[in-house]
Amino acid sequence: MRIWKVIASLVVVGVLASAAFASAAMLNINPGGLQAGNALIRGCQGDVPVNVTYGTHYNNVIGFMAVDTVTVSGIDPACISPAGAPAHTIQVVLTFGPPAICAPVCSQDLGTVPITASPVVYSIPPALQPSATNLTDVHVVIK
Repeated sequence: MRIWKVIASLVVVGVLASAAFASAAMLNINPGGLQAGNALIRGCQGDVPVNVTYGTHYNNVIGFMAVDTVTVSGIDPACISPAGAPAHTIQVVLTFGPPAICAPVCSQDLGTVPITASPVVYSIPPALQPSATNLTDVHVVIK
């Protein structure tokens, strides 16, 4: 009798494990959307990394080095849309730290714009220019 309980338990575990693997196998990651999972999404940019540079200046009013421009270069020509064509877009988000300094807002979305040339330059208005010292990361999304 005990052996049948062990076998039944193993069958149940096997069925549950199979269902879990089947669910994971059905997860698809597609460009253009935020989804759960891991995948390298290759759109028009392919495997070529972009380059991000920052323009800074000393802001006398608030007393720190401020980021006034963000330039994204190395954009694949396949991502550059001619006038009148459906445009690929780029979005840049800056993140800051540590949380004790930046909270409650630890990121700044510079916006989503059509890619009509490379490089793409974001100019940050003086009132919104972040401290260069607290800049920790940049996130670039091309779709």
